Amino acid sequence: MTGAPGERTGVLPGIEDTIAAVATATGRGALAIVRLSGTGVSHIAPRILDTWPLQPREATLVLVSHPDTGEMIDRAVATYYRAPASYTGEDALELSVHGG
Repeated sequence: MTGAPGERTGVLPGIEDTIAAVATATGRGALAIVRLSGTGVSHIAPRILDTWPLQPREATLVLVSHPDTGEMIDRAVATYYRAPASYTGEDALELSVHGG
C-alpha cells in the first residue's frame, strides 16, 4: 500500500485498535508465536516484558509476566518492529513462547 509522504498506511487502514493474535497453527507444538500490532504495543510491552524498550528487529530473550500480578508466565524471544518497518506498517511485537 502506498500513500502520501508521511501518511500512515498499513494492511488495515482505519483500524486503530491494538490487536494480539496467535500466529501459529492450531494444535500442539514446541513453540507458539504471538503477535501484537498497533499503537498500544509500546504501552502493553513494558507491562508484560522484563526488558523494554527492545532494539528494533533484534531477537531478545525476555521474561513474560502477568500484567496485573507480575507472576512470571514464560521465558520467550521477543522481536520488536517499529512503524513503519513492519508488515502492518504499525508498531509490532512478536513473541516466540513455549507451546503446549
